[in-house]
Amino acid sequence: MPRLNQFSQGVIYAAAILVNYHNDCQTAADVLEQAGLLNSDCSSLDDYEKQAMRKLQCEDNRCNLKGLT
Repeated sequence: MPRLNQFSQGVIYAAAILVNYHNDCQTAADVLEQAGLLNSDCSSLDDYEKQAMRKLQCEDNRCNLKGLT
């Protein structure tokens, strides 16, 4: 799976803010879905983003994110 480009990293960061600050997993998943990022390899993300993506993955079954361990 290719590395995330800067745009994709920015979209995931925005989704992480929705999860961490607003506890809004549904909107965060909607954003990732519209950007085509529901199946992303998140191994290059920082801990803040990974924490949010782990929570998002538990809350929304559309997410099939990889590299979160």
